[in-house]
Amino acid sequence: MSPSRSPIPFFLSLAVLAAVVTSALYINLDLPYLGFAAASAFLFHVHSKPGWKQLLLAVAIAVVLGGLRLWVIGYPPDMSGFKAAMLGLGSFLVLGIRAAKSTGTERKRLFVLLGPALGLVIFIFAVQHALNLTGRLYPKTFDLYLYVFDGSFGFQPSFALGRLFHASAPIRILGYLTYQTLPLAMALVYLGYIDPHATKPNWNLLRLFFGTGLLGWLFYNFVPATGPVYAFPGAFPNGAPPQLQLLLQRISVNPDFPRNAIPSLHMTWVLLLWWSCRPFPRWARVASLLYLLGTLLATMGTGEHYFVDLVAAVPFALTVEALCQSSIPFRTRLLPLFAGLSLTFMWLALVRFGAPLVLKSSLLPWTLTALSTLAVLFLEPRLTTLFPRKPASILPHQS
Repeated sequence: MSPSRSPIPFFLSLAVLAAVVTSALYINLDLPYLGFAAASAFLFHVHSKPGWKQLLLAVAIAVVLGGLRLWVIGYPPDMSGFKAAMLGLGSFLVLGIRAAKSTGTERKRLFVLLGPALGLVIFIFAVQHALNLTGRLYPKTFDLYLYVFDGSFGFQPSFALGRLFHASAPIRILGYLTYQTLPLAMALVYLGYIDPHATKPNWNLLRLFFGTGLLGWLFYNFVPATGPVYAFPGAFPNGAPPQLQLLLQRISVNPDFPRNAIPSLHMTWVLLLWWSCRPFPRWARVASLLYLLGTLLATMGTGEHYFVDLVAAVPFALTVEALCQSSIPFRTRLLPLFAGLSLTFMWLALVRFGAPLVLKSSLLPWTLTALSTLAVLFLEPRLTTLFPRKPASILPHQS
């Protein structure tokens, strides 16, 4: 039977359609992270240079899927995540049917785009559900320890930035967009390494993301905590509790909030993205640095993290990179891996047991922060990038 008469493409197309419609109706894609993760499929779609008709078709499908979901389920609490998710599903459907109907090399090249796009959605979905378990495992958290440790720097950075976010609508909107669009940043950096002639997906960057999520989940068990906006719901950001009146003890926090404070995986992923942009043109490196700085402010201004969470994320990012660099001899990775692990555990131990020490002088935590960060910045370049020195392109390739 010739490929043109084979029923397989038809049934594959039906399977893709069923999967997309089911996802639109029964998966909670309204969550911003998951919605923007799904929207990354649109970026992969654009990268394939499909022509304006296919892109318009994806948008039209997104409108139909969105209307169907609104009719069946109703309006979501977050329209930005909802719209992003529907746009991504529209591209998934168009790309999926294209792949189902194509053959040979063309199908393989489409899977180079579809595979990572789908992998990114599954990854974000799995991370969110795994983090939800932490609230059940640890009904009481170490947030007071983190809060007091932040105070050893001489002020409460998260509360200070929270007040700035509260006072300025543009800064607040920009901060939330920066914080929520991390999956899109992941997709953009990944696209920079796609070889237009490749017939197999490059899973290196996704392996780095997956490794961060898995290892981070394990590290969260050492000092389970949430963030100031969850631990102090009536006080953040305008009513920072006097830390001298606080007893270092675990406190009960709503179990619906994940215990994902230290080390900050959000900051870890953005650091890894910044390092991965090293071979890119200068404008892309500058953009990634600005995104890193924006994330530094947004993670605290939104109340999702304490300052020490971000400090601990720096050596943790080095740990993940050294651990996932399987293409580099282990002896080359050993020193960065050991240093990253040691410094990460140092920060966890200081938060849990070292408050009386660091409260003696704000000079001590600042000095430790500087030394820890400088050590990472010195050791990280020893790890060659996970990818070739010159990425294929950071723009859509020409067909």
